[in-house]
Amino acid sequence: MDKYQKKEFMIDLLKVTESLTEKDQSSSQELANNIMDGFMSTAPTGTFDNNSLQALRAVPTSDLIKQFEAIDVESDFFENAFQDVEIIMEGLSAIDPVQAQGHTFDSKDISNKYDEVKNQFKKHGDSQNPSNL
Repeated sequence: MDKYQKKEFMIDLLKVTESLTEKDQSSSQELANNIMDGFMSTAPTGTFDNNSLQALRAVPTSDLIKQFEAIDVESDFFENAFQDVEIIMEGLSAIDPVQAQGHTFDSKDISNKYDEVKNQFKKHGDSQNPSNL
């Protein structure tokens, strides 16, 4: 993906979470927070900025979308954010399933779904390219 597609993809990911019901948004945010807390506790120093992560958690998704839309694609923000998400998804794909309170959580499901969505996005983007029509 080029930098413009990465920006659109990152914004689309945020829009998906915004479209969830309030209950699902809460559950989704809790899961995302737990995953990020786990990564933050085991990531090599300097990989993620904990203060920035904590600040992002306090911003409503609709405001994040507006802020992301206003960011100049030339700033490399989306290149870096996309790379960070890729690192996180790679990490999720390497974690063994966890069992708690009679439930099994397999983080590979999140990683696999992310890959599926990313591939669909790429395929759709390629189909919109005039050279592919």
